Amino acid sequence: MSGARPIVEPVAVRPLFKEDAAAVAQLHMSGIQGGFITSLGDRFVTALYAAIARSPYGFGIVAECQGTIIGFVTFATDIKRLYRSVLARGGLRMAGSLVGQVFHISVIKGILQNLLYPHRMRTYNLPDAELLSVGVSIVRQRTGLATQLVTEGLRECVRRKVKRVKVLVAETNAAANRLYQKCGFALTCKTTSHGITSNVYVIEMPDAPC
Repeated sequence: MSGARPIVEPVAVRPLFKEDAAAVAQLHMSGIQGGFITSLGDRFVTALYAAIARSPYGFGIVAECQGTIIGFVTFATDIKRLYRSVLARGGLRMAGSLVGQVFHISVIKGILQNLLYPHRMRTYNLPDAELLSVGVSIVRQRTGLATQLVTEGLRECVRRKVKRVKVLVAETNAAANRLYQKCGFALTCKTTSHGITSNVYVIEMPDAPC
């Protein structure tokens, strides 16, 4: 029948498991282009998400449709402790994925910036908890799925007794800036990392859309 709306298959939202890491990495690689983590390759990104899924200081939420992961969001409840646990649990696998890259000065500088990042953020009096990444399949963009994932992630933060959460987003990424503002994040300051100027948003959990 002409004018009929297309059927949208139902979406299930559930926790991220280490077995989901490869699928989430593919969404990351296709949707978060130009970032330093993306530049390290899909093997590294897969190992990173597997380590986050296993860490007591991080968690993820995935959206699944007919057995396929179509979106994800990840959080750190304590970014410094997450980094330590990720290195402890997945460091060797991630290091192995960087063979051939580790002697590139740009890679070394990027890794050092990431390792020093939690300490640098504390100078701004920002929370330790952080929204790390969000990605949605291209066929599900502009459907509200990213908002749904961020909202569910904030609810999980509330359940974990997290009071404040920050997120960094490139100031040139208009869509992401709108997303976080819509979800209740307030612009707090700006910072520069890997040559990119980012807006830093913070949300107070009583104001979270839960």
